[in-house]
Amino acid sequence: MTFFKPLIAVFLLLLAGGCVSPRPQEGARPARPAIARIEARGVLLVGSTGDYRPLTWRDPETGRWEGFGIEVAERIAAKLGVRAEFVQTSWPTLAADVQADPPVFDLAIGGITVTDARRETMDMSDGYLANGKTILCRAEDAGRFRSLADIDRPDVRVLVNPGGLNEAFARENLPHARLAVHPRNEEIPSLVADGTADVMVTEIVEAPWYVRNDPRLAAPLLAEPFTHGEIGVLLRKGQDDLLAFVNAALAEMAEDGTLDSLKAKHGLSTVTDISTPTETTSTPETTAMTIHDFTAKGRNGTSLDLATLRGKVLLVVNTATGCGFTPQYEGLEKLYAKHHAAGLEILDFPCDQFGHQAPGSDDEIHAFCALKYNTSFDQLAKIEVNGPGADPIYVFLKAARPKDDATDEAIAGLRDLLKKHGLAGAEAPGDIEWNFTKFLVDREGNVVKRFHPTTTPEEIDAEIAKLL
Repeated sequence: MTFFKPLIAVFLLLLAGGCVSPRPQEGARPARPAIARIEARGVLLVGSTGDYRPLTWRDPETGRWEGFGIEVAERIAAKLGVRAEFVQTSWPTLAADVQADPPVFDLAIGGITVTDARRETMDMSDGYLANGKTILCRAEDAGRFRSLADIDRPDVRVLVNPGGLNEAFARENLPHARLAVHPRNEEIPSLVADGTADVMVTEIVEAPWYVRNDPRLAAPLLAEPFTHGEIGVLLRKGQDDLLAFVNAALAEMAEDGTLDSLKAKHGLSTVTDISTPTETTSTPETTAMTIHDFTAKGRNGTSLDLATLRGKVLLVVNTATGCGFTPQYEGLEKLYAKHHAAGLEILDFPCDQFGHQAPGSDDEIHAFCALKYNTSFDQLAKIEVNGPGADPIYVFLKAARPKDDATDEAIAGLRDLLKKHGLAGAEAPGDIEWNFTKFLVDREGNVVKRFHPTTTPEEIDAEIAKLL
């Protein structure tokens, strides 16, 4: 705070367009009335809905608050030299609570999208997290819902939470669907999973959390949201000093890596690049992204347009030549020999991110596979699958299927083994766990399943046969 506050003070003075007299005139309005009020109170009052994982969640039993937005608010409070205290609001009452007199809280945070409509009556900070509208559906229906047109049908039951942009979007863009409003946002995913509804209109920051935590659910359009926008902090008008402070705090957290660290912690790293600055609820394109929209890097500087594989079933694998799972190449070759004539292609992406177990050049890796395992499918160029350098194909794959098929015991077993040997696998939710993670893609380019490294090629033979 000793370093940060002077910077904020300078920023506020520049914003005001003037200088501070060493002796203010008697009765003059304080330069920072909102911040002075908060500092005198010793508490930053933060409104939040507490129903929007992983941004804001209030445990109904313990009353404990957690989430990405909650931690952002706590850091803003710390920069003010006070503590954060959270006040529960709701989507239908959010705007009224923000503008209440006397104030209910100083600012609101959570899954609040920056829009021109909100800025007409309230203030919003700069955006700090990309967002956009998408859907949740049952995993078995992932191939059924590939566009808005597929959802906007009289036989499709759509659930939304009340009073927010999700309801507004659904009413504008899904006039023919059977739309219903459910009062508790956090209950809707379970209602979709158990068959009470077919689709939940949600957002790209929320959907992956439910897919990771409920294998019955899928977010088939996650990689291409219907709208593009950013999430920000909401304040009532007339708090220019607090708004400037919040914007400066968010800018500093972006600069020093705090926001990136929090995104990784809460599983938001894979969705934060899918954004443009302005939210829109106009009818979007009716085609969704598939794996056929990407180009893979081949050996020796070549490339493979995956659109040329339309109509094929794809098994996508990140491989390594010096891994304990490397003998799976034998099983992969058997799958290829058995099913290639019927339309199976294997996309083999060598990756050296896990224990430096693929150290060779592309040609050396190819020669190793051909000589030791007699592979007849080719190897593509070495890539990264996790982190900021992840290949766009893997950003798409992980967003479409953030969770492996394995049991908790199998996942824990591999992690314990890696830890025993001083190795690190997945660092963020949705990341590839280790070498030989496998994605199964249908003939239309939709990601159908994701298999853990411990799942052998022989164990997925039947899944491939179904798609063929």
